[in-house]
Amino acid sequence: YNEPMLYWLPVLFSILLLFISPVLLDEWKHRSILAVKPIREWKYLLQKISSYWLVNMALVILVLFVVFLVQGVSFGWDNLTSPLLVFRGEEEVLLLPLRFIGIALLFAACVLLFLINLVAWCNQLTRNKMVGVIVGLMVIWAEPILRSMKIYPSFADKLPLYYVNFGSVIQGMKDDFYSTGTFTISNGCASLLVGAFVFFLLTIGTSCWQERLRRGGSV
Repeated sequence: YNEPMLYWLPVLFSILLLFISPVLLDEWKHRSILAVKPIREWKYLLQKISSYWLVNMALVILVLFVVFLVQGVSFGWDNLTSPLLVFRGEEEVLLLPLRFIGIALLFAACVLLFLINLVAWCNQLTRNKMVGVIVGLMVIWAEPILRSMKIYPSFADKLPLYYVNFGSVIQGMKDDFYSTGTFTISNGCASLLVGAFVFFLLTIGTSCWQERLRRGGSV
């Protein structure tokens, strides 16, 4: 079985990264407003990250809708109602297109949440948009690059960044890169959500630490 050619997904998330990159940066221009905001730091960060996640998920849904619409026009509408062949290990399974789309959206939501929290922490730590963009691009393209170089880390299934290019994970394809059989939707979502939570905590901790330094320096 050939790996599905879904490398347009990293391109999509690379474009979305440009929309994600300003998260938390604009507010530093208005420190006087932030100083009197009647909300806890973690709640403010949660609201900010959630707003970026919702806006970019709307863009993901729009892009996927256009992709499936183009497929329907190009290959016939029966293509959108015919079951898709996916794999669970060595077992062949037929999956209805609507269920497949739902799984893809769920996984995309987890990927996007991970990237937003990663960029938010980079921005909070360095206050430089380019750092967040560069780190995000490294995460997005790490798996395709390693795959092209025939590098198959044994610990890959433990790292969220290896799930960002999730075409093969959704399709259930198993090649040498997935020889351990641990690249699954459930493992991928769990890994990405845990990673997003860790970077969210790091963002809060970094923000509180910087605020203490700022107050200490002003005394």
